[in-house]
Amino acid sequence: AYALTRLPMGQRQAVDVASEVTRRILNFKMPNGVAAEQYIDNIRFTGPKDGVKSAVQTFVQRCRLVGAQLNDVEEAESAQQVAEKITLQRGEWLGSSYDYAKKTVKLADNAHKKLLWMYDNISQRCTARSVAAIVGILLFASAVLRIQMADKFAVLLYYRKMATDIANGFGEWDHELRVSDGAWREM
Repeated sequence: AYALTRLPMGQRQAVDVASEVTRRILNFKMPNGVAAEQYIDNIRFTGPKDGVKSAVQTFVQRCRLVGAQLNDVEEAESAQQVAEKITLQRGEWLGSSYDYAKKTVKLADNAHKKLLWMYDNISQRCTARSVAAIVGILLFASAVLRIQMADKFAVLLYYRKMATDIANGFGEWDHELRVSDGAWREM
């Protein structure tokens, strides 16, 4: 018999499972003034620095209790060391680069590089998966850079129909698509 040792991110339920597990790990009393923002399995704590450190320590301990893996965290690091590292004045979260001292937010270098790579390398022939990646990065960039998306509505309708069709068994993420010249320019 075979058993999965990691959450298979290609499965439809994986996002719901990751979200629920993270929500349950976060189910503890936050220090005064501290809030936790969750997006699937990504967490961002905000509030007074000492309170954030305390929340991060508790979160790391709870993750370790249930065997949840933390990215960019060494197993040998104590929860306190992790909290010190995470509560720096700068950091990245979901493709955004935050500088708390300067009170600025910009696209993280990796997100910017992905956007430029896609612009330079993806031709009009692409897969549903690459279109989904482009739309995701465009939506993300529009939120960070405060770009108006109303004129991009056709792209969103196309993406929504494509994703719905694939979810209903009328296509696959890795099959090649033909994107019209107009839609390509719009993206």
